Amino acid sequence: EADEDMIIKFVNFCACETFGYSDTELLGSKVNMLMPDNVAIHHDKYVNRYITTSEAHVIGTKGRKIIGKHKNGSKLNLVLCINESIENGKRTFTASFENLTLLIEEKNKQIEMLDELAKQKSYFVANMSHEIRTPMNGIFGLLESLKDTDLSENQKNYITMCMSSAESLIQILDDILLFSKASSGGIILEDISFDLNELIENVLCILCSNIDKQKNIDDKEQIYNIFFFKKIEENYNLI
Repeated sequence: EADEDMIIKFVNFCACETFGYSDTELLGSKVNMLMPDNVAIHHDKYVNRYITTSEAHVIGTKGRKIIGKHKNGSKLNLVLCINESIENGKRTFTASFENLTLLIEEKNKQIEMLDELAKQKSYFVANMSHEIRTPMNGIFGLLESLKDTDLSENQKNYITMCMSSAESLIQILDDILLFSKASSGGIILEDISFDLNELIENVLCILCSNIDKQKNIDDKEQIYNIFFFKKIEENYNLI
């Protein structure tokens, strides 16, 4: 708070902390001590013009970005609002401000914290993926060994479907590892050709065993029809 001579009459703790002065240093001093030199030298002229003509640039506005000066000489990015009151013919100017420099510093700290959390998340995902991959490889190896034993045709089909599911899960784990690299820019997208008919057949093989048990369906053609692949075959000749 300052009078019409721009002498500081009141200052709160927040202003002292922002500009780096004590209240005793500010009280009784001119407001322009808180401004860069190139602005401070013109400030009295601006105030006199305002008092004479009521032409305002900052006074009465909702907020204007300005540059302030810290005690150590560093610049402060501020949004300043100034209101005027007149009592017994005496003008009083009350200023309030928001320290954008502090907000920017807080934002940068939050960004750094989020970056660190992202790194920790990527590390956790990568580590867990490796932990899951180890027993999955063991399961896949046992299925390979079991496939070479004396099995019925149905049992061999079940083993084949189990191996297909295990391979799919290992591929998912590989994808998780790739996504964990995305935050560091290490992910590379590939354009790989594949056989759509083979893909559909593999999906059906995995699902057929469950459908067979739940609906007591033995005919593979009936299972295809349940999933509307008969319609796809007729329209697009995929199978």
